[in-house]
Amino acid sequence: MKYLKHLFLAVIFLTHTPMAGPAPKKVVIVLPMAHQALDAIVSGFSKRLTELMPGQVMIRVENAMGDPTIQQSILKKLNQQKVDLVVPVSTQTALMAAQQIKGRKMVSLAAMYSEKERRQAGITGVLDEVPIQKLLQFYRKILPQLSHLTLVCSDSDKVQKEAAEAIIEAEKMGIQLKVLTVHTRSDLYAL
Repeated sequence: MKYLKHLFLAVIFLTHTPMAGPAPKKVVIVLPMAHQALDAIVSGFSKRLTELMPGQVMIRVENAMGDPTIQQSILKKLNQQKVDLVVPVSTQTALMAAQQIKGRKMVSLAAMYSEKERRQAGITGVLDEVPIQKLLQFYRKILPQLSHLTLVCSDSDKVQKEAAEAIIEAEKMGIQLKVLTVHTRSDLYAL
């Protein structure tokens, strides 16, 4: 009877005492493609988050490999999974995530969007882009004789708007800016 009492107390103790702390928070980083700069952003964010929350987060990176269809599939899949935080990297990924994912916390990296878009989607952003005026001032400082500059960019609306702003800012500084637009990665090789 004495052993039965101890067994009973052990079962009660084990079932009512947590064996470990709370489950780690699940964080999924959605990367549009592998790229040295994007990989560095993901690495820095992941490292800092694990430093701030040691043992409390489990980070997974989903890479869309430059394919918007794969990216959309990843985001749809995240809607069905239990994820505590979605971290889209880049403007296009953040905006697509805002449309696809509902009811999840999001922190975007390396993305720019309007305050209206941010509020509607409930996104918190970590902005890291340098305004074109400051970038041109930096170029002018390190290359005082700079008179011509070529900007190679994608054909997205956001980038084209920024390229137009860059032309205006460059003209103010006496720099002739030429913009070359590429539609796909393979266009880069033709330049």
